[in-house]
Amino acid sequence: MFTDTFGLLYFLNNLILMGETLKKKFKKAISPIIATLLLVSISIAGVLIVYRFMSTVMTSSSNIVGLQVIDKQLKVFSDGSAAFYISAKNIGSTELTVKEITVGSYTEQLASPVKVRPGDTFTYNTLIITVSFNVGEEYPVIIKADLPDGSEKVFQEIIRGE
Repeated sequence: MFTDTFGLLYFLNNLILMGETLKKKFKKAISPIIATLLLVSISIAGVLIVYRFMSTVMTSSSNIVGLQVIDKQLKVFSDGSAAFYISAKNIGSTELTVKEITVGSYTEQLASPVKVRPGDTFTYNTLIITVSFNVGEEYPVIIKADLPDGSEKVFQEIIRGE
């Protein structure tokens, strides 16, 4: 493209001078008042985003729901009936109202639901004769509880017939 050094230098010099002309043409800046308003609005938007995030985190962490099974037993008798026992502790920060317990295909709606405050333990035992169980077989244990806001929480465990 360039056959001599002079042509290359001329081309580069024109580019540099053209850039200087363009810089002079767009030398105006935004006013200090607009710049200040822009910075303040960006700062306020940032604070609002952080506030929204932190309030969501604090709200979700204040209502911890948890039920920890401490002890469980399914004693199977020779006729297939079973004695079922479970003890569970509310490890959350919200009161639970246990209303239904299912073992395998046996479900019992509690006549009087059990309120379990945070840190408290509840126990439940029953003799199951309407459903047949086998020794050594595993069965799901499902505990349904209501929360103070009316929603339902389901806790699940596995138990083996002994």
